[in-house]
Amino acid sequence: MKPAKCCVVKPRFSYYWDGERFLTSHGVGYASCDAELEAAMASVQPPSFPPPLLQEFIPGVGAGFSTILGPDGSVCAEFAHERLRDLRPTGSGSVLRRSVPIDRQLREWSLALLRSFSWSSVAMVEFRRDVATGRAYLMEVNGRFWGSLQLAIDSGVNFPEIAVRTALGQYVSASPPSYRAGIVSRWWLGDLLRTLRVLRGPPPGFPGRFPSRRSGLRSFFGKQPPRTRNEILRPDDPWPAVGEVAGLLGRVLRLG
Repeated sequence: MKPAKCCVVKPRFSYYWDGERFLTSHGVGYASCDAELEAAMASVQPPSFPPPLLQEFIPGVGAGFSTILGPDGSVCAEFAHERLRDLRPTGSGSVLRRSVPIDRQLREWSLALLRSFSWSSVAMVEFRRDVATGRAYLMEVNGRFWGSLQLAIDSGVNFPEIAVRTALGQYVSASPPSYRAGIVSRWWLGDLLRTLRVLRGPPPGFPGRFPSRRSGLRSFFGKQPPRTRNEILRPDDPWPAVGEVAGLLGRVLRLG
């Protein structure tokens, strides 16, 4: 029987420049004993990568707070969303997500953390909320735009514009702009890749709940939540979607 706690082995970088080329990490690993830890550390990334992060596995769901802080620590923009489906069912960036009201406790913790090291500009503070206790654990801080940025824009907060105006020292507003909760964004191509991962089954050592193949197919082909918008493919601007598919086909052909 495995012990109650499990260690997550997570590369520090998805893509890492070793001085000659970009190298790609291989996702995350899981370990509940010394032998599994050694195997996971050897498998998640190339040897030239910096040492990976080791974190306790928390069974639950991701939660976060996205913001732009001015040089004086004032909040120029803020946003929150919930993940409905992740690209990796074990936990990662999302392929289906919904805008939600901001959790006041997570906001308070996030702002205190960012202001403690005089942060300004864009940041996303991510937590993991334990499904059994409801307690939130700090997971990481990303000092950059996040993958589901389009959802914030569709909901009413234009983070790129606000970031530029903040960097130029221009007045933004006396308070951060409000946004609409309940807007859903779907990254269709990412959702397809997620479905393929579900069909392959859980990775070795994963201790959490993993979707069944039947539920994975139903999630992809079934009815989506109300007010769902396609993240990339837009009728008034289809070229980004064309470029995304062309780029994916190019990578597949190179690997083949």
